[in-house]
Amino acid sequence: MKYAPQYGGYCAYAIAKANIVPADPKALAVTDNKLYLNYSHKIEKRWIQNIQGYTTRANEKWPQLKKE
Repeated sequence: MKYAPQYGGYCAYAIAKANIVPADPKALAVTDNKLYLNYSHKIEKRWIQNIQGYTTRANEKWPQLKKE
């Protein structure tokens, strides 16, 4: 299967924290058929610990961040 990254390919964890940060395409997680990229493997591990919470926050913040 092929997936398009969420949040424009930016770091999903950073989006959840209301920041736009580039992502490493090797630091990824696929959850609920969605691809989430993160800044680094260290951040990816943090993301995986609370995917639901970070996803909820990122989904709330992304509409405003992508306008900036």
